[in-house]
Amino acid sequence: MANNQSIEKLKTNIYNFIIENSGIIMKDFYNNFQGESKSLVNTALNELIETNKVVKMKAGRTVKLCVVAKSPNKYLKKLEKQVEAVTSSKIHDCENIELPNWYIGVSFKKSTSKNYSQAVALSRLGLNYEEKMEDTLIHHSSYTKDSRSFLIFMNLYNIIKDWNSCRIEINNKFLFQKSLDTLTECYCNKCKSSPKDSFCSGYNLKTANPFECHRLNINIGGTPWWKYGYYDAKCIWHIDKEDIRKTVNENSYNLNCCPDFSNPRCKIALNKIPDMINPNINKNWIKVNDSIEPKDEEFALLVSKNLEAASLLDISKFTGNKSSDINPNLDSNFSNFNTSNNSTNNINYNSGCGCLFLIIIVIVIFAYIFS
Repeated sequence: MANNQSIEKLKTNIYNFIIENSGIIMKDFYNNFQGESKSLVNTALNELIETNKVVKMKAGRTVKLCVVAKSPNKYLKKLEKQVEAVTSSKIHDCENIELPNWYIGVSFKKSTSKNYSQAVALSRLGLNYEEKMEDTLIHHSSYTKDSRSFLIFMNLYNIIKDWNSCRIEINNKFLFQKSLDTLTECYCNKCKSSPKDSFCSGYNLKTANPFECHRLNINIGGTPWWKYGYYDAKCIWHIDKEDIRKTVNENSYNLNCCPDFSNPRCKIALNKIPDMINPNINKNWIKVNDSIEPKDEEFALLVSKNLEAASLLDISKFTGNKSSDINPNLDSNFSNFNTSNNSTNNINYNSGCGCLFLIIIVIVIFAYIFS
């Protein structure tokens, strides 16, 4: 009896979870129920599938779980209430709606799929839902970069992406599948993350980067900016900015559709990267074979985001200023060092002259005595 109650409770939890995460792949599904017995999870899931409340959908090599839309559920009822409240006027006034700088448009035709009614409900939650009648009924709506709006789009996309009539556009431009896959994977994760502000620039040492896009792979997890370069004859490391620029251009090909990716911001970051680093003077950097490395992880994390710190000799008082501002007496220190060397040389020279004069006097005295 207790076991049956556990399964019923688990079924409810699983069902509600799939409602909120329609289209979740099996691996991620099981990861969210690691605290439960896997056999009980499988039993509860199979019962939901047998009662046509949940369906397994193949997407390439993966299997995804979706709620069966034709069965009554809280999710659809909630959507229907939202639709009634916000979309009745939009259907007629959609031409007067001012679209934001970035929006993603979705359209699909009437379908015999059992998930069609759920797709329509999600589409009605879009920014400017409209219906058109051509050879068949076409549903169209737009979504913004706002987390809630984008996640609604993701739920819709997971349902209709394999339909022949599915069409996705960003700012009225058709989006290729590879770019869309990059967007849906990365930006969807950002919408779910907390804090969102640190997602692009990197949460940790592996993903931290100055371009505010860890997908460029110009970070320690890929190739950090300081690895692009070469040594000259004086063992000074020169940063190859042109090579970095090419890498940014190549890796950003499928990122330009992202609402938070910025080419101008990448150019600004590239200009802030120092032209050269001298590990002979700057002890924050270490020569490693034919390359260069930050002295430790703390400094690596600092210069992964704060490019101004890369040239500093003393980072304990890092304020984001240049090294000349931090240590204005740097040149005079070297001058003093040279001056002190000259003084030492003068002392040694004078001492040498005195000794030679003394020896000459002794020789003269001995010569006089024995002559």
